[in-house]
Amino acid sequence: MRILPLIVSSLLTGACLAQQPFVQPAALERYQQGVVHWMAGARDSALLDFESALRAAPNYYEACLAIGDLNLQSARYDKARKAYVRAQTLRPEAAGAHLGLGHVLWEAEQNYPGALEEYRRALTLEPENAEANYFAGHALVFEEKYEEAMALLEKAIQRDPAYAKPHEKLALTHMLQGRNEQAAQHWRELKRKGGMSQTLVEFNQNLLMTVAQNGILLTNGEEDTYPLWYLQMSEGVRRDVSVVNLGLLNFTWYVRMLREREPKLGIRYEDDFLRERLQERYWPKPAQAEIAGLRWILPPAPGYKNLRVQDVVLLDLLTWNAWQRPVYFAVTLAPENKLGLEDFLTMEGLAWRLHSKKSAAIQADSTWTNVRKRYSYVYCAEPGDAASRSLVTNYATVFCLLADAFLQRRDREQCHATLAWADSLGVLQDAAANRWAAKLASSIASDELAERFTRKAELLRRN
Repeated sequence: MRILPLIVSSLLTGACLAQQPFVQPAALERYQQGVVHWMAGARDSALLDFESALRAAPNYYEACLAIGDLNLQSARYDKARKAYVRAQTLRPEAAGAHLGLGHVLWEAEQNYPGALEEYRRALTLEPENAEANYFAGHALVFEEKYEEAMALLEKAIQRDPAYAKPHEKLALTHMLQGRNEQAAQHWRELKRKGGMSQTLVEFNQNLLMTVAQNGILLTNGEEDTYPLWYLQMSEGVRRDVSVVNLGLLNFTWYVRMLREREPKLGIRYEDDFLRERLQERYWPKPAQAEIAGLRWILPPAPGYKNLRVQDVVLLDLLTWNAWQRPVYFAVTLAPENKLGLEDFLTMEGLAWRLHSKKSAAIQADSTWTNVRKRYSYVYCAEPGDAASRSLVTNYATVFCLLADAFLQRRDREQCHATLAWADSLGVLQDAAANRWAAKLASSIASDELAERFTRKAELLRRN
């Protein structure tokens, strides 16, 4: 799970360039081109520009830092690490390279103490740096050092009152300590400062509306968890639903919070067990497993011969629940987080419902009710930031699978209605989704719709 947001350190430090006469004009020009390409989403072009700038000026700290940030953003961790180490030698007194190296340790290696050490070094070098305070505070939350964490997060806001991210971790810290009112205040501040787009909030509200009464909703990232907590705690939306972030299940402090949080999940772990015995389980190859009458082949975690802590906890949660509450997997979850249960999951919109027996891939009628009557689409056509754009692509999957389900049961009218509704909403925002929709429209001889989807697919491909 990617918990830390990526920072664009080089862009934030770009304002200092005019004070650096040693930067050759050609290098500065390529760096500025890289910034333009990066902001436009053209990462490969931006990386080439920054590398060219660094070749022209080998001591160009900002270009080196930007190379690290871009490689980090693309999960090329070895290259990111090399760039940050080089940046540290170019400017030992600067915090940026230490922040970047901390991100590599956090994301690539889950070396949280090592990441915290790098953040502390950044903070020592630049005590008034808002990001250094934020990331050190963030890491301390995961070390359960709440008072120190909150002090640093509050300082980050003092240094930059417009900085939204610290409110996110302050809200989480208050939640962990049972202070729900204070948490709700920080979720509201996060949204007010632009740290949570309307598209994210709308998508997550639709996600909540997918879940049956008193359901359990399994999520995994920031974008499909924090807005849910905002909606529940600050807006009072669907507080009957228990949100369980699978990535956070690897941390005992989060499991402890879930144990105490209403509505209760029936977690039976005692504190001693959480501290001393909760760990990965040896599981070298796919083997039969059973929970509450459901039998299936459970694979090990990808690339491992174990079940991760999050897998162990989820299996126990499902066992303790024993079908008392409906369980949903958010459509945003990656396959490796589904425990091999795909054949037992049925789509009902933006989430799959878990069943005790093998079931159809999609429940067409309930999905239609959700997408047509329960969901809001005010902000989905203009998602804005990258995280929002990524989430919006899930609508395309739902609509195309729903149209295909109607096609398979020879309900041409409903298939056409689904495709037309998707077209009118503007939720098909990539070439592949439009080609899929065009094929479905052709299957029901809806030539006008098919042609419209085909034209849009070609336009998106060219852009």
